[in-house]
Amino acid sequence: MIDCEGKTIPAEVLPKFFALFSVSEASTSAGDLGLGPAVAHRILSLFGASLTVTNRELEGIRLLVSLKDINLPAA
Repeated sequence: MIDCEGKTIPAEVLPKFFALFSVSEASTSAGDLGLGPAVAHRILSLFGASLTVTNRELEGIRLLVSLKDINLPAA
């Protein structure tokens, strides 16, 4: 879990925050979010992880990364 202080994300943008084709819509008063969130989501998904974003109660956002538990072979 990563808590960031500062601006929140408009409610209408939250559901599309990680969508690659909504990058231009993800501009906030804090600025353009660029490709970072969409690319991070895609890379983590390839490893079976999930990534969510929510607004914190007072200000800022919370990113939650859930990693898949994998068993690696012993070396």
